[in-house]
Amino acid sequence: MSVVTDVAERLEASVQQLAGRVGTAFDLSLLMGREMRLAASPFAWVLPGAIVGRSDQGISGAWRQPVSRQVSVVLAIRAQDGQAKADRPDIEALIAEVMAALLGFEPPSIAASARGTMTLVRGDLVSIRAGVVIYALDFAVEDEWRSQ
Repeated sequence: MSVVTDVAERLEASVQQLAGRVGTAFDLSLLMGREMRLAASPFAWVLPGAIVGRSDQGISGAWRQPVSRQVSVVLAIRAQDGQAKADRPDIEALIAEVMAALLGFEPPSIAASARGTMTLVRGDLVSIRAGVVIYALDFAVEDEWRSQ
């Protein structure tokens, strides 16, 4: 498994609005290649992000380095013409649900010796276009890279 898979599965299980609506970078690339038309709304994609190295630690024949692994959760919410104000999607509520699902989460694929928990790096509005609002949340988790 991977951190991306861990996060995608966690979102599917924990955020009711996203059940069956979480994809990966590959799913997003296919959608973007054909002009963005969401089949369902809201939708989320979990993308691998930066890997940031910390100080390395050599130990008796092995080498290990703490790393921070980042993942991005990209949310897309579609607005529709003629939607009553009360029926409009609440992007802030969805952001809060995603944060509640992931903050403090320990991805199973993280090295047992590192066992970091997810923290928020940042969130930002990415795009408003053609009736779709795109918001990205970046999370990080501490891990450990080892070689023998």
